[in-house]
Amino acid sequence: MQATRIPNAQNEITTTCLTYLSFDAFSQGPCQSEKDLESMVQHNVLFDYSARYWGDHARGQVEEDCKAAIQKFLQDDSKVACASQLPLV
Repeated sequence: MQATRIPNAQNEITTTCLTYLSFDAFSQGPCQSEKDLESMVQHNVLFDYSARYWGDHARGQVEEDCKAAIQKFLQDDSKVACASQLPLV
């Protein structure tokens, strides 16, 4: 039923998460300390959600639909490293 209300919701969420994770704020790579990581999470309110769940939204046809955005994000090693450290906290 929700798919009929917002037919491209998963595409939009995936793209929004990847766009957010591609901001320059995350280009320095992983934080040097847990304190720095906590500060980053506090100052970037969508960072936690985007880093943890963009892949959950990018399943099935959404993965194909968002392929360009996914590839662009995954090609930036620093931003991927920054986003990848979060689930470890």
